[in-house]
Amino acid sequence: MKNSLRVALFGITSLASTQVFADVWFAPRVEYSFTQYQQSLATQSSDDIENGNSSSSGADTVVDLNLITIGGGATFGIDAFYVDIDVKTTQDSELHGFYNDQYQVNDIDLKDNGGVDRSEVSLTTGFGFEHFSLFGGVKITSTEFQHDIYYDYQNPEDSTQDYPAFLISTESGNKPLVTNTTFDSTGIFGGISVQFTFGESGALALSAAYSKIIDADLIDDWHNESSQYNLNGTGQGLSANAKLSYGWLYAKAEYAKYDYTGYEPQDESTAEFNDDVTEEFLRLGGGISILF
Repeated sequence: MKNSLRVALFGITSLASTQVFADVWFAPRVEYSFTQYQQSLATQSSDDIENGNSSSSGADTVVDLNLITIGGGATFGIDAFYVDIDVKTTQDSELHGFYNDQYQVNDIDLKDNGGVDRSEVSLTTGFGFEHFSLFGGVKITSTEFQHDIYYDYQNPEDSTQDYPAFLISTESGNKPLVTNTTFDSTGIFGGISVQFTFGESGALALSAAYSKIIDADLIDDWHNESSQYNLNGTGQGLSANAKLSYGWLYAKAEYAKYDYTGYEPQDESTAEFNDDVTEEFLRLGGGISILF
């Protein structure tokens, strides 16, 4: 009975059930994965802005990072209906080399000693049928960049220590200029998952979902609040994942892309922002889930 239920359980996104043979079940899990994260800003040209063209035609500014992600969650089911909660956060995520080959000051390359923190929380509900399931829910994400920019001396004889590329004057003296950019989004999603079983407790599940971003906030704070964006927009996205499981163990691959548009200032003191933002990530990982 347990093996049959476990095969069914792995057939739905986030370890929910496609065909449940027990009245009540519960499955907690832990997960570890590697994430390639990209964020781009498609900047409008001055001609686009003057002509009222809302589409972006400028070159993309791309953030391309490799992140380590840990996560956990649990699925609670009654018959074929289930509710799932999933939480993920990044670990040891630094921005070293982000500015290399992109910007120079005084003919010297720049490096970023800052870091990035990303968190994701999702709540999913769904219903399983014999070989597929339908699901929907809400997802909240937050990505925070701290940029701490220094000169990147290629020749050790030029400098034996780091020097900040930008300074700001304060009452206690000059300090390195540090910026914090926070990118938050809240969206709703719906999708479908199909399952193929093998052996006593193996399963391959494939799923796809469409997301509607109902709230996207972009806040850019500079040291001493000398410059600040406070913007709100909307967006949409697509995601797909494949999960191979056997017994308590599973491996998972996930791809997602989200486009954010229509950013508007939230107050008169906020600077104008004429970019479209795109988030894209590929995540590979695995985990353990125990069925009760």
